[in-house]
Amino acid sequence: MLTHLSIKNYILINELDMEFKPGFSAITGETGAGKSILVGALSLVLGKRADTDVLLNKTGKCIIEGTFNADKNALIPFFEQHDLDIEHQLVLRREINHNGKSRAFINDTPVRLPLMKELGEKLVDIHSQHETLLLNESDFQLAVLDNYADNKDMLAEYREEYDAYIQQRDQLQDKIAHERKIRAEEEFIRFQYEEIEKAGLQDGELQGLEEEQEVLANAEEIKGSLYHAVQMLHLSEDSLLERLSGLISVCGKVSDYHKEIKELKERLVSSEIELKDIGNALSRLEEDISFNPVRHEEVSERIDLIYSLLQKHNVKDITALLRLKVELQEKLGLIENIDDEILQLKKDVEAKYRKLTSISDDLHNRREAVIPALQDEVSAILMQLGMEKVVIKVMLIDINELSEWG
Repeated sequence: MLTHLSIKNYILINELDMEFKPGFSAITGETGAGKSILVGALSLVLGKRADTDVLLNKTGKCIIEGTFNADKNALIPFFEQHDLDIEHQLVLRREINHNGKSRAFINDTPVRLPLMKELGEKLVDIHSQHETLLLNESDFQLAVLDNYADNKDMLAEYREEYDAYIQQRDQLQDKIAHERKIRAEEEFIRFQYEEIEKAGLQDGELQGLEEEQEVLANAEEIKGSLYHAVQMLHLSEDSLLERLSGLISVCGKVSDYHKEIKELKERLVSSEIELKDIGNALSRLEEDISFNPVRHEEVSERIDLIYSLLQKHNVKDITALLRLKVELQEKLGLIENIDDEILQLKKDVEAKYRKLTSISDDLHNRREAVIPALQDEVSAILMQLGMEKVVIKVMLIDINELSEWG
């Protein structure tokens, strides 16, 4: 029911607040007193369109707000369908600006006007000459029948199961659509995975290959330089080590006479040991390095392969390629398991459908059982209103499919 109506800057009303208590309320007054203005304001929060003509102050904003106490359970399907927060007390608000723009709110959530109109029709039934909003709607007629049959608890149980059924059915449809999509992509995904898997990539491999390629490409120059360095160090007649040995000998003759000379001689000995070690390392490197065109070609091809994969998959390093391989492997795993998931979802949907069918059959039987009494009671009331020849018939038609009503 409507509990509060607030009106600001509407036609002849500057500001008005009205409280409505439970029971019957009547607004009376002579012609022109403004009764229809109140109904017009209420119509705005029920979704009626408006323009700037309704503004009392053309530079201000018109705000109409209605507060309703409603049956929460009856409105749950509507609020869930439109992803709105439901509360026992509902507040509908319309704002009309001086530029003609209108805004609608349900519990402070902005909504489109048709949605407010749809909710308004569920909250208020405005009857005027030759006009009823709800009597011709099958949902309203069915609600009357369910109320008479005291089906509230059973209908609540059914709708809870029905919402779960719709959710599972949508999941199944989404899963089937996804299965079609990934089946179409499966061959390509498998090709990508096998291509990376076949490459046998190792993290950090590229840097080592490029260093090896640099050595192989310049092997002759490197080997020649190393050979010359070894000769200069200790193989030539006037080698560096030979001259250093002589220097140590010269210093050694007088090292006992001078402390600092002795220290310098020891440093020269240390240098000789270090140079001999360097000479051995240079000799080993010179022996190991050789121009190997076969290996050079292998390394170049391997590097080309890696760069080709990096470019193809638009990633910057082997780490990213290896991560992509894991992702592709997971996708293939999902493809292999999706048939089982679809089968299980189908079983769940079928089980839920059977349960819903059973509950809806019970609802149908309870509705049928009270139809004669409902017809007699309504007929008796209408006869009291002087409609002695009126005939009321309630026809319960099976639609052969599940709906929110059964």
